[in-house]
Amino acid sequence: MPPITKNKAFLSVYWKGYNACMNDKTAEPPYADWRTNRGSVTFSRAFIKHWMRGYKDASVEKGETIIKLNKNGAI
Repeated sequence: MPPITKNKAFLSVYWKGYNACMNDKTAEPPYADWRTNRGSVTFSRAFIKHWMRGYKDASVEKGETIIKLNKNGAI
């Protein structure tokens, strides 16, 4: 089930992760964990989280082993 959000970018990233799993791609999100010059996090972690949620939802739908995500949304 897609995340409940009005943000089209997050929905797009969710479906990219979902499709990656359905097409048997690796569970490695294509987004880097960027930081600002001050060291604070950016939206990259949100993109990683939504991509991994899409991948996880597809893996559950395919009946594969459920992927456990850490607090950053990565494996």
